[in-house]
Formats: sequence, C-alpha cells, structure tokens
Amino acid sequence: MRSLASLLVLLLLAPLTSAQTAEDILLLSRRQATLGADVAGQGGAVIGGVGGWTSSLANPANLGWLRTSQLSLAVDLSGIESDALYQLDPAEAEAGFGSTTFDGSTRSSGARLDHVGYAAKVPTVRGSFVVGLGYNRTSSYDRALFYDAEVTGTRNDATSFTDRFEEDLFEEGQGGEFSAVAAIEAAPGVMIGGAINVLFGSYFIESTAQASFFERNPDVFSFDLDTRGVNARLGVSAEAQPGLRFGVVVETPTYVAVREQGLDDFSTVLPLEYDYTTPWRFGAGAVYEIAGATLAADVEYVDWSQARFRDEEFFTSDGIVTLASENARIRRTFDDAFTTRFGAAYDFGAVVARLGLAYQPDPLREDQGIVADRLRRTITAGIGVRVGRNAHANAAVLHTQFEDQLVAVDGVGLILEDVARTSLVVGVTLGF
Repeated sequence: MRSLASLLVLLLLAPLTSAQTAEDILLLSRRQATLGADVAGQGGAVIGGVGGWTSSLANPANLGWLRTSQLSLAVDLSGIESDALYQLDPAEAEAGFGSTTFDGSTRSSGARLDHVGYAAKVPTVRGSFVVGLGYNRTSSYDRALFYDAEVTGTRNDATSFTDRFEEDLFEEGQGGEFSAVAAIEAAPGVMIGGAINVLFGSYFIESTAQASFFERNPDVFSFDLDTRGVNARLGVSAEAQPGLRFGVVVETPTYVAVREQGLDDFSTVLPLEYDYTTPWRFGAGAVYEIAGATLAADVEYVDWSQARFRDEEFFTSDGIVTLASENARIRRTFDDAFTTRFGAAYDFGAVVARLGLAYQPDPLREDQGIVADRLRRTITAGIGVRVGRNAHANAAVLHTQFEDQLVAVDGVGLILEDVARTSLVVGVTLGF
C-alpha cells in the first residue's frame, strides 16, 4: 500500500503516467502473517506437520495427517487504526521549513471470507491419501488514512508563507488463491503433498486532497487493479519420533498478470496491463507434541531481489527503458527476508488454548529516505471448542502492528503512519 499511496500523491501534482513500479510487486505479493481460526491462534507455525485445510497453505503435505475427511470455514472481522504524523526531513528543517500536524487518526473496519475448504480422505489399504479443494485469503488491503497539516517557510524574496493541506486516503481489496491439493503417505510416517494454486486479487484506492496552494476544488483520484496468477507448492512432513515432526516446503514463482486503471480530476484514464513473477519461496518447520501440549516454529525465506517485471508488449524504446530500470531497481533495493513464526497450544480435552507470534521483516533495504520501522509484528491467541465427536468451533484474535510512510501532498516532508490491525477470526471444522 505504501507504493501506490506514495505514487498517488505524486500524481496529484503531475500528469498521470504508468503506475508500474517495483514496490507494486511487494504490495500485491506479500502475504498476511497467518490464516484460519485454528492455526492462526498459534501464530501460523504449522509447516512441520499440523493437519487441516488451512495448514495446507503452509505445507500441502499436512493434509496427509488428517484422520477423517474435513470441511473447514472461517470469516475475518477486522478493525484497523492508522495514526499519521507529518515530519520534515533534516535538510528541509535546516532550510527553514516548519510543520504542524493537526489531526491524523483514522479508524476503519471490514469483514472478509478467511477460507473455505474440503479435504477428502480416500480409502486405502495402508497409509494415507487425501485430496482437497478450496479457497484461502492470503492478504487484505483494507485501510484508511486522514491527515491535516500545514507547512511554514520563507520564500526567495524573504517573505514568509503558510501552506495548509489535508488528504483522505481509502484503500480496500484482498488477495487469495483457489487450490487443488493432494497428499500421500510415501513411507511410514512420511507425507508428501503438492498443490496447484490459481491466485486472484483486487485493489482499490481513492484519495481526496485539498491544499491552499492548489487554489481550486479538492483533487480526487481513484485507482484500481485486478490480478490473476498461478503457482505450485510441494512439501514434505515426516515424523522423526512419536510427537516430533519436521517439514519443508518449496513454492514456485507466481506468474501474475495485472490490469490497472485510474481516473483523476482531469479525466485522465490509464488502462495498463503487464506481467511479473515473484521469487521462489522456501520454508521449514518443526512441531513437537507431548502430553497435550504443542510447540511449533517455522521459518520462510524469500529473496525479493529475484522478482521481475515481464511484459512482452513493451516494444517501444521508452517502454524497454522503463521495464529495465524497474528491474534494476528491484535488484538494487530489494533484499531477502526471513519470516519467522512461533506457536504453542494445550489440549484440555474439550477445549484447546493457543498462543503465537509472527515476525515479517521489510524486504526493502534500509536507506536514508526510510524513517518508518516497517517490520510487521503479529501477536495471536485462540481457542478451540469441541462441539461434537468430529466438530470444532474455533476463534482467534490477531493483532498486527507496523509503521509506514508516504510522500506528502506538497512533496515536502513525509507522512509517518503507525498502523494497528486487530482481527477476530471465527470458524468451524467438521469431520466426516
């Protein structure tokens, strides 16, 4: 969201041009920390070998551990709070600029389908064979931000000035994937699984900006895009000894097609289509169960510098330069990232209590222009209640906090944003 929001406010001051920037790949391809009303409660740390439909997003081999067929469904109710602070950089402060933020607190909410999936346990003479089909939401773009600020300074002719401006940003959308999954017990205690995933998403942003130096009615800009993609995921989960499982997973690059369209106050329409590929993803994890207690840890590695724009329609010299420069910027400014997750659970019999943590580092390398701490920290807690022989009701609370930044409307200073997203995920799993 940072990239399109930053681009947006720049477009308010310049003619509309291509919105194809390197940061768009991160906006559209970074995933939320965890998924589901059950495994989310333990921070999403399930790669090692926790059975269930939602854990198949982390490792498709996990379906092999199911003892019965399973239907799983959950919804996500989220509240997002964004606090904005206008800040000048040191050079602007030394040049004599001053600034004040009058208001910058915004609250929004939304409801989304978290997942729905069915896994069928196929009868076999020995071992396990499970196939599944369903949908998993992988990201949410719902967010809003308002700020009201003024900038003071001195012109070249030594006269002072005061510019006041405000902006109201609104974002919504989500990304998800439909998956066909299969898992088989290749050897006693060794599950191998694979998934074919069809990804799709939508993103919409609207801004209304008013500034004294515009000397006209508020500028309104809207922008939306749709994505389609495909990838594959292969995983292994093995029981090293009773209660101890290890898992590894690899995911191919996602091949994504994007269609963008925007409209500003000058009725400038931008239809744009392009393709990009995400990097490979690698993950590993362990799960240890003893006397009703479960401990789990995961790590996922992605080298974002391997992402690439790929568009065969860019045949003009200007298009080739733009495409090459953005790919060069990806190689130069994107970094690798290790996402880590930790979880714990205890089964009391009729009730399961869960806790978890997840850390998602920012894939953009540190530079002098980055002030915000963009590491995403997620704390989770959940509970599962047995409501029947093979039926469970689950609920999880997720709290994610991070900082962000965007360029101010006047191009002087930054808007630093403190974002807190709290979600309640509720769902059921039914065994057959």
